[in-house]
Amino acid sequence: NLISQRTKEALAAKKLMGIKLGRPNGSSPKRQTFEKNQPIIATMIQNGESISSVARQFGMHRNSLRRFLNEAESGI
Repeated sequence: NLISQRTKEALAAKKLMGIKLGRPNGSSPKRQTFEKNQPIIATMIQNGESISSVARQFGMHRNSLRRFLNEAESGI
C-alpha cells in the first residue's frame, strides 16, 4: 500500500507541475509522412478516394489519418 500511495502522490505532483503523463500522441514517422504528403492526400480525398484507401497507400491507419486531417483543419 505504501508503494502505491507514494506512486500516486508522485504522479499527482507531476500533474500539478504541468508535466504531461502517459504515452505521446501519434508516432512521428507517420506524422512526418502526413506532413510531407499533405497536399497529395488532400487532393486524393477531394477526388473521392476513401480515407481508408488513402491511409493504406501511405502506410498508416485510417483513424490516424483522420486525426491528422482534423488537426490540420483546426490549425493545431
